[in-house]
Amino acid sequence: MSGNLKQQRGWHIEYLFAIGAASWMIHLGVVSLTFFIIQFVEPVAWAPYWYGAMLFGTGLLFALSLLFRRYDDRDPQRREFFGWLHSLATTLVGLTWGVGALACASGDAETMLYYTLVLGGTALGAVSSQHSLLRSCMLSIWTSVPLLTIAHLMHEKGAKGAASALMILLFGVTLTVVALRMRRFLIRNADLTGELAAKVEELSQITVDLSEARRRAEESDRSKSRLLAQASHDLRQPVHAIAMFVECLRDHVADGEGKRLLARIDTSLSAVARLFRSLLDITALDVGSIKPRSSIFPIGRVLGDVMRQSEELARGRSVTLCLVNSEAMVETDPGLLHTMIQNLVSNALKYGGERTLVGCRRRNGHLDIEVHDAGQGIEEADKARIFEEFVRLAPHGAGRTEGLGLGLSIVRRVADVLDLDVSVKSRQGRGSIFVLSGLRLCDGSSAAVETHEMARRGADLLHGFRVALIDDDDQAREAMATLLQRWGCDVCAHATAPLYSELTEADFLLVDQDLGPGPTGLEIARDMARNGYRNTAIISGILKPEVEREAQSLGIVMLIKPVLPAQLRSLLLASVARKAELC
Repeated sequence: MSGNLKQQRGWHIEYLFAIGAASWMIHLGVVSLTFFIIQFVEPVAWAPYWYGAMLFGTGLLFALSLLFRRYDDRDPQRREFFGWLHSLATTLVGLTWGVGALACASGDAETMLYYTLVLGGTALGAVSSQHSLLRSCMLSIWTSVPLLTIAHLMHEKGAKGAASALMILLFGVTLTVVALRMRRFLIRNADLTGELAAKVEELSQITVDLSEARRRAEESDRSKSRLLAQASHDLRQPVHAIAMFVECLRDHVADGEGKRLLARIDTSLSAVARLFRSLLDITALDVGSIKPRSSIFPIGRVLGDVMRQSEELARGRSVTLCLVNSEAMVETDPGLLHTMIQNLVSNALKYGGERTLVGCRRRNGHLDIEVHDAGQGIEEADKARIFEEFVRLAPHGAGRTEGLGLGLSIVRRVADVLDLDVSVKSRQGRGSIFVLSGLRLCDGSSAAVETHEMARRGADLLHGFRVALIDDDDQAREAMATLLQRWGCDVCAHATAPLYSELTEADFLLVDQDLGPGPTGLEIARDMARNGYRNTAIISGILKPEVEREAQSLGIVMLIKPVLPAQLRSLLLASVARKAELC
C-alpha cells in the first residue's frame, strides 16, 4: 500500500487489489472443497454448473488483481474502472453463492448446514478483504445472505425455519456493521499515515535546511578565520618593522620631548600588537591548534609579568593598578594563563574606572584569581553577552570604545581549553569582579618547578655573534638587521635562501616563514636540521598548527609577529649561553 494514502485518489482501490490475488486464491480453494463435499455426499446435477460459475467469477477477480498491479499508473479514472469491474465480478460471485443456497434447500439438512457455514465464512472473509471498497463488500453480503435466508425458509417450514432465516439476516446486519467500522478504521489509519508522511517530509526538509545552514555557518567560520589570519599576516609585517625601528631610535633620542614621543609611539605599537595577538588567538582557537602544556610554577611570577606589562597602559589612563601577590604554586599552562589574566586586566584598565585590583583567593583546594575594578558596572542582561566575540560595551558617559571586542571572548574560550571557569559579578555603579576559578594548587616543596635560567649579561655578550637573516620583506629585513647590529651582532641579511655554506657559518639563523615563491622558512630550517644545525628561529605572521608541530619536533623556535625586541634579545642571549656551555 502506498505511504500517503489520503493524498491519492483511488487509494482504497489500491488497498483492495493489494491483497486481492491472495484472497481470491483462498476463495478458489474453499469453492473447490465445497464442490467436492457436495458431490461426495450426494451428487446433484446443478453442482458442476455452480462450480463453473464460481471458477469464472473467482478467476475474473484474480485476473483483475494481477492486471491492476501490472497496469496501475495511478490514474484515478483507470482505478475507478477497475473498481467497478471488481464490484460486478463480486456481484456475480455473491449471486452464485446465493443461488447455490437455494439449490441446497431441496437437499438434506446436513448439506444445508454445511453450505450455510461455508457461505457465512465466505461472507466474513469478504468483509475482511473488501471493506476498503464498501460497494463491493455490500454486494458480496447482500447478494448471498438474503438468498441464504430464503433457502432456510424453503428448507424448513414453520418457526424453526423462520428463526434460522432471522438469525442469518442478523448475521448479515452484523457483517455490515463490522464492514462499516473497518472502513472507518482504515480511513482513520489512512489519515494518520498521510499526516505522518507529511510530517516526515517536513522533518526531512528541515533536516536538509539545517544541514545547509550548518554548512553555510561552517563556511562562514572558515572564511572568517582565513580573513583574520590573512589580515593579521599582511598587517603584522609593517608593524613588526616599525617596532624594530623604534627600538633602534632609543639611543639616538636624547631630549625629553623626543623620548616622550617615542614612548607614545611605543605605547601605540603595544596596543596594535595586542590587537594582533587577539586576532591570532581567535584564529588559533577556531582551528583548534591551541594545546595546553601544563607545568608547575608560582602564580606570583605570571601576575608580576602581567602587572609590569600593564603599567604603561595604567599610567596612560591614570588608573591605580594594585596587586595582592601570592606565593601559591599552581599547575596549568603558564602561557595561556598569562593571556587570560592579561586580557582581564586590560579590560579592567579600559573600562574599570580609577582603580584596578588583582589578587588571589584559595577556595576548596583550588586557587581563584580575581580582577576588581571601580567602573560603572555591567547590567544583568549584558553579563553573558560580554563573553561573545566582537561585543564592546561603552561605559556610561564614555565615547568610542577601543579594541575589537575579542579579549573576554578569548578568556572564555581559553578557559574552556584549560578546564577553568570564568565568571563576573557586578552591580550598577559598584564596579565589577571578574573571577578565574579552578586553578589546581600544588605543593611547591615537592613539585618540579619550571625554571628559566637565562643569562642576563651585558650587551657585550652579543658582540660578534653571527646572525643569518632571511626575509623577503625589505622593511622588515632592514629593521631587523639594524637592531641586531646595534646589539653588536654580525648580521648577514638575505632576501632569499642563500647557499647552505653561508648559513652554517652563522651562530644563529632567523628566517621568515613566508618567503614568496621560494622555499618556506620551515623547509629551510628542516634542511638545516637534517645536517645537525638547530640554532634556528622561524618568524611567522600566521600560526599554522602543522608548522608549529613540525618546528617543535625539530627543536626550532617559533616567533609570532610582531616580535618584541626584548623577546628576540632573550632568545639570542640564550643561544650565546648555550654556545658558552658547549665551549
